[in-house]
Amino acid sequence: MSETITVTPQGAMVGIARIYWLVVAAIGTGAFLLSCYISATQEGNGGALNGLWFTLSYFTVWSNIVTFIAN
Repeated sequence: MSETITVTPQGAMVGIARIYWLVVAAIGTGAFLLSCYISATQEGNGGALNGLWFTLSYFTVWSNIVTFIAN
């Protein structure tokens, strides 16, 4: 059987890891909000609510949201 090795940040690496995850979370959240904004304001998709409904109907979007919350 193989063992799983988990490495936790030590010392100064803790701060670097937190900054890294903050940047990743900010980029992901910004991209999601930008996508929602574009789909809500784009002409020709039946209005803001219909555009948001269309964007949020993708499994990929919801799996990314759940992954973000779980981490």
